[in-house]
Amino acid sequence: DAFLDAAEHAFAELPAQGSVDAVLQDAGQMSAAATALARDRLDRMAADARILSDAQLVRALGDTSDGGVPDPSVLAAQLQVSVALVMRRLVTLPQGLVEGVFPSRPGLVIADASGTFLYRREIPGFPLPRFGAACPLWPLFSALQRPMLPIRTRVQMAGRSEGVFDCFAIAEAEGTPRAGEDPILRSHMLLWPVEDTDDARGVGVTCRICPRDDCVARREPSIMARVG
Repeated sequence: DAFLDAAEHAFAELPAQGSVDAVLQDAGQMSAAATALARDRLDRMAADARILSDAQLVRALGDTSDGGVPDPSVLAAQLQVSVALVMRRLVTLPQGLVEGVFPSRPGLVIADASGTFLYRREIPGFPLPRFGAACPLWPLFSALQRPMLPIRTRVQMAGRSEGVFDCFAIAEAEGTPRAGEDPILRSHMLLWPVEDTDDARGVGVTCRICPRDDCVARREPSIMARVG
């Protein structure tokens, strides 16, 4: 995570053959496990960039922009690619390409069916737990109940910032499912900061540090001061 954050999750050279090895050579010392995880992430980024280039995505953003946050399902329909692919590409565009196009940088979290995070790009106001389970009210988990159905939900994070976000979520199968086998689902949730709190659902980071006192989804007591 620190390696990806240091590069702002943007590696313009990745579509080129052999670029993953070059990036890892420049990454400095990491453990064998961390290197394996980094290679997995970089391989996926490179594969995504070969399907949908920076230029194609920026052009589509310009065509569909209405001054609000981009809807990845609209972009996916225009580009004829999967919604999850668009989500992953949106958070890996270099900063120089998104200035004046994005209202702000988005965040992204990807989880498997167990709720374990596989990828995380955190943004201010929406902290992602490092250990333990996340808030069950996140659209990330709602998407697992309705695979292939794009979800858009406005949420307000409990805590000091009370940040408000438009969340886009979808659960898609990893690879091509075969007859007689259950699909391996990966749930994606893209996060865009917004100002309007209308119809925002209250969520937290994780129950243990969530101050909301009236949550029907709570699974354990909070150590924080409680609010109504």
